[in-house]
Amino acid sequence: GILTRVFEHGRDPMLVVTVFAAFPFDEPRALFTEQALWRTMGEELGPGGAFDTGLPKPRGEVIVDAIAYAPGGEPQPGVSVELEIASVKKQLWVAGARHWELLGMTMPEPFVEMPVDWAHAFGGEGFAHNPLGRGVAPVVGADGKKHHPLPNVEYPDQRVQSKGDKPKQPASFRAIDYTWPQRMKRLGTYDSKWFSEEFPGFARDIDLEAFNAAPEDQRITGFFEGSEEFSVVNMHPTEPKIASRLPGLVARVFATVVEDGAEELREVAMRADTVQLFPHRKMGVVVFRGILKIKEDDANDVKHLLVAAERIGEPRDADHYRAVLEARLDKQRGGLLALRDSDLLPDVARYEGDDPFVDEMMKKLGRDNLIEENLHRRAVKNYADRVAKARALGFDPAEVVGPPPEPIQKTKVDPENVAEVVAASQKKSEEEEIQLEEARKNAEEKARELCQKNGIDYDEMMKKAGDEGGGPPQISADRELAKLRAAVADARANGVPMPQLEAMAADPRFESRLRENERSLIELYRRFAHHMPPVTDADASLAEARGEMFKRTLEESAVAERDFSGADLRGVDFRGKDLRRAFLEKANLEGANLEGADLEGAVLARANLKGANLSKAKLKDANLGHADLTNARFEGADLAHATFDKATLKDTVLAGATLTGTTIDEAVLDGVDLSGAKLDNCIFRKAKMPGTKLDRATLESVLFVECELEKARFGGATLTKSAFFMTRADGIDFCDAMADNVRFVHECTIKDAVFTRASLKGANFRDSDLSHATFEGADMEGAELSNANLEGAKIERANLREARLVRANLAGASLASTNLIGSIMQKARVGGASFQDANLFRADLAYVTGDDATTFSGAYIDQVRTIRRNA
Repeated sequence: GILTRVFEHGRDPMLVVTVFAAFPFDEPRALFTEQALWRTMGEELGPGGAFDTGLPKPRGEVIVDAIAYAPGGEPQPGVSVELEIASVKKQLWVAGARHWELLGMTMPEPFVEMPVDWAHAFGGEGFAHNPLGRGVAPVVGADGKKHHPLPNVEYPDQRVQSKGDKPKQPASFRAIDYTWPQRMKRLGTYDSKWFSEEFPGFARDIDLEAFNAAPEDQRITGFFEGSEEFSVVNMHPTEPKIASRLPGLVARVFATVVEDGAEELREVAMRADTVQLFPHRKMGVVVFRGILKIKEDDANDVKHLLVAAERIGEPRDADHYRAVLEARLDKQRGGLLALRDSDLLPDVARYEGDDPFVDEMMKKLGRDNLIEENLHRRAVKNYADRVAKARALGFDPAEVVGPPPEPIQKTKVDPENVAEVVAASQKKSEEEEIQLEEARKNAEEKARELCQKNGIDYDEMMKKAGDEGGGPPQISADRELAKLRAAVADARANGVPMPQLEAMAADPRFESRLRENERSLIELYRRFAHHMPPVTDADASLAEARGEMFKRTLEESAVAERDFSGADLRGVDFRGKDLRRAFLEKANLEGANLEGADLEGAVLARANLKGANLSKAKLKDANLGHADLTNARFEGADLAHATFDKATLKDTVLAGATLTGTTIDEAVLDGVDLSGAKLDNCIFRKAKMPGTKLDRATLESVLFVECELEKARFGGATLTKSAFFMTRADGIDFCDAMADNVRFVHECTIKDAVFTRASLKGANFRDSDLSHATFEGADMEGAELSNANLEGAKIERANLREARLVRANLAGASLASTNLIGSIMQKARVGGASFQDANLFRADLAYVTGDDATTFSGAYIDQVRTIRRNA
């Protein structure tokens, strides 16, 4: 895990980098996953609990989240708990529940386990050194009666013997709150001189040991080397004493720092300043920390951080890490290379034991081979492309391309090797492309020789053949088997037995492979027909004949996987008909009535569906790639997992339709009506969607990638877990939309957009162009608008409580009567902006730049943080 924090001292900003290495006691040379680390911290510390403040410590310390356990699980009145690591040797006594009575203290009640925390140590209300504890004074119990409890956790030589006894210090192994005197006394002097000369940094006379959270008897001189042995006693339910050691690692951190426009890779010197132990979980964490001098108080001059770990005494040179960083920043392979832990971790550094967090996530996902599935999808797509190319070249794909990809294997792909696996898959595809090209050249050479001998113009013949196009696969397992068996029979009849062919004809496995190949090719066509060469345009008579054949077949039997490509079906009435898995590529269905029809799995690639009525139709898994759907109607249709790649949807109506897992890649959706539609897990990529209506639509986990959404309407829509990437959405209308946590990322342009009364809590508009946008009455609490261009924006009567507008351009913007309580506007440009009657209570306006036209007339500016740039 990693944590970064800017630390200011004497107006000099420094970036503090903190690295966490979680390890198991039983296998200390290994590391837990980052997910397991943070999951454990959440469970151990509870809501609001802080694991580490991310501030530099001048000396090392050990903190133990300890629970005392009676040995053997047998209740005991008291047990000794002990810790030993480096120079720290500490023993505490833990007693069962006791309280004062008239004649003295009661005997301790036997216990099996007891938290060794501050709530069970000496203290209580009014005792500043531990207000959470017990023993200072009587308290009212749950029964409404007053009683005087004694502390459970004590130093052996400071045990309370009488009511007047007060130990020198409360006893625990846990972290001390920074507001208690033990730490507060070291924080320095915060007076008017500090405010004028050092604010917002810490006081110049601060003792950095204020950042040490452990009791003083758990601190060491200097820092941890990283492989120290340690032991704990009576802190585990079944193991009275546990001895282990730290993992023997050092942290390496490299930062890309931008200075005067140039980038420089700098190493951050790291030290192990904290060891935190969770003995009942047999888990420990070593905390490494380093400081990097920077110029920007928000670390905006730090572009990249690379974090690694090495075995003590086995350093890698800086050039290795420079190369790793460059590789991971590569746009093509960086994402895959980021999975390669060996570049940044030593051998055998990943814990191979049970990881409850990972196991639980896999159960939720319902499968544990996501990498394999993605690789298989890639292989299938590559295979489909090669099949299409083979057909375009006039070859039988079954003979030239070879078998389709094998089913997903049970064996999981190690994330460490994903980049190599993908590279090998790509290399294999390239080799097969070369083989295909060689086969084409050889075949062409032979064909030209044969044509020349017979006086045939080869080029004219190939042009005619090319005009015949693609279409459904012509392979037939039954036909191939019949040909094979006929060849065997002929051979026998002619007295020339062919044992190899006979064995093949009799082999059920051969037949099974043939049928599997047939099924695979048909499925590939169904899914990828829009990527393959188009079927030849049928002349009018042939198209009409195919249309009549389709109608007759529909009346007599199923049309599934029957080839009716190019059929003329204009104006037909197929309401409620069963058209599942029909092959209707390039069919002419203009004006057809398909209301309520079942078209599940149908191929309608390149079909003409202008003005067709598909209201309430079932189009699950249908292929509508390249189809012309101008003025077609899909009200209430089921379009789950349908494909609309490169389709034309001009003025198409999909109001109330269901789109689950639907792909819309490079399609034209000009003026499409999706009002009231339900979109779930859909991806719109490079889609042209100007004026698209999504009013009152429900969008969950929907992505818009490089789309054109100018003047699209999302009025009253509900967006959950949805995002816009590199999308042009100027003039978009989100009036009254519920779009909490919506994401506009990678420099979206949203100029002149309207977000009036929209709910945009936690929304992300970072780096977006929102110039002249309107946010009147919008709820943007906690929104991220840093680096956004809000020039001339109208943000009146809006709620931007605790919103982030760091470096935002608010020039000429109106934020009149807006709630900006606790908002962060550091380094924002506010020239000509109006904050009239706005509430800026505790807002952060440090280093903002304005001009004479900037107005705060009537604004509430109590406790506003301001720092002049020249201070």
